This record gives sequence, structure tokens and C-alpha cells, in this order.
Amino acid sequence: MYKKILIPIAPDHLDAASESIAAARALADEGATFHAVSVINVIPKYVVAEIGGEVYERSSAKAREKLQRAFKGLEGVEISAIIGEPPAKIISIAKEGGFDLVIIRSHKPGIKDWFLGSTAGRVVRSIPCAVHVLR
Repeated sequence: MYKKILIPIAPDHLDAASESIAAARALADEGATFHAVSVINVIPKYVVAEIGGEVYERSSAKAREKLQRAFKGLEGVEISAIIGEPPAKIISIAKEGGFDLVIIRSHKPGIKDWFLGSTAGRVVRSIPCAVHVLR
């Protein structure tokens, strides 16, 4: 089925990674590779000035640790935690990395999602490969 799978996990939803892992296993070809990524939202500069930039380092390290624990049973997985705007970073990684599937979780949309769009919705509309959305 799929040979290169991107699995973005929101830093505040790392506890739900097992569903994404199960979907990845079910949809993966033999010898498939996986990339689990957590994108940490950019903090406004006026906030960073008050709390310091090391908040990104701590957040990234904590997200990587949680991803490593969550994905330890999945062979061939690369783990990363990056800073940026989640939909844009996920789309960029998928395009530049040549992924053929993105497995992303979605939540029940709220009123702001109807106007701004959810991360999953924005990824689905802009990604050049197959997307499997978990709800």
C-alpha cells in the first residue's frame, strides 16, 4: 500500500498516538518507513521576550521524548519535534520528504474551525499525497 508515511501528532494529543500507529501499520507496505512529527506552535515574539526562547527547547525535547515512548513499538520510525505553524510545517515536510501518505488526527470542529479551518482540514486541502484522517 504505502511506503513512506508521515504521522503528525499534536503536542497536546500525544496520548492518542496509538490510533495513528495502528492505522500506519494497517496501511503500510512491507519495509515501509515512518516519520512521526510534533509541531510546536510559534509563540508571539512579545511573549518570547518575557519568558525566553528556551521554552522552545524544553517543549521540543519533551515532545521528542513523548513521541519516542509512544512510537517505540513501530520499526523504521524517525522522530522529530519542530517549531512552526502546524499546517504549513506538515505540508512542507510531506512535499519535501516525498511522503505517499499522511495519517493525521482530527477533532470535532468547533465554531472557530468553520472560519479558520482545523489543522487536519488545511492539510487535506493542500497536501499532494493521500491523507488518512482519524477522528
